[in-house]
Amino acid sequence: MIYRLCVILWLPALLYAVPQFGLQEGASSFQFLKKHASPRLVGLSGAGAALTGNALEATDLNPASAASDSAGVYLGTIYPYRETNSKMPVITWNIPYDQYRFYLSSRLLKFDKIRGFDSDDQFTGYYGAYNLKAQTGVAGRIRNFFWGVSCNFVEQSISVANYHSVMMDIGAQYHVFKGLWAGMSATHIDIWTSSAYDKKNYTDPIAPIAIQGGMAYQMNLPKKLGAKVVIDGLSRNDEDLIIPAGVELNWREVLFFRTGYEFLRQEVALTFGAGCKWNRFLFDYAMERHTSLSPGHYFSLGIRW
Repeated sequence: MIYRLCVILWLPALLYAVPQFGLQEGASSFQFLKKHASPRLVGLSGAGAALTGNALEATDLNPASAASDSAGVYLGTIYPYRETNSKMPVITWNIPYDQYRFYLSSRLLKFDKIRGFDSDDQFTGYYGAYNLKAQTGVAGRIRNFFWGVSCNFVEQSISVANYHSVMMDIGAQYHVFKGLWAGMSATHIDIWTSSAYDKKNYTDPIAPIAIQGGMAYQMNLPKKLGAKVVIDGLSRNDEDLIIPAGVELNWREVLFFRTGYEFLRQEVALTFGAGCKWNRFLFDYAMERHTSLSPGHYFSLGIRW
């Protein structure tokens, strides 16, 4: 009991301490890694370090969440910005073996219509760009403790600039007591990154290292309803602390409705999402609003067995 109480008290301290890990080193590269592939996470504004049972979320935020998922395949498509005619297909495969879970994932974000300008802010035409991420990971469980680790290969190509990087994600989750989970992860840890192609005019790319921790609490409501409340603290090496939080309502664990908000972030709006689970199939959708661009739309289909 004392150990579980320490976990609960430790997390508020984490929300305060987490920015100390995020040294401000300037704007990072590989910004597309900040885009979640999971509509559930998007619907909750990115809160989910303690969410369990979904390998698609493991590829985004906490590798440990795959440990409590069954075998399955997740297919998704993201339309983040209509103005740039961009989309990102995603595929994730979770493979159980004994008490472990092995997963493979890949995503490709393409921009087909980016406006180019010269040094005098004169329009020069449109150009394309793409970002690729290939990921493999393993997760496991020791009683109430869940762990996960993954390795990522990342490629970013914008106009004539092309970068490669190898990164690592690590995460853990703990079942404190019935209904309450705690989680923490460190993602996009830079192992190796290629140098800038033109060192005179460009600096070497920086990975958007993120440290995130939080809690999730599940409660039962009347009329066969349920609710899950999640709150995290998130810090990156090129951003200050933000606090994403969200609520997920469900009816009989079949229909799901989500909303979330990022506290302490400027120019942010509410996010919304919904989902449906039928037999072995799981469908999720989320809408992410932007202040200056059109909303982003996220879709995924999961098949479990």
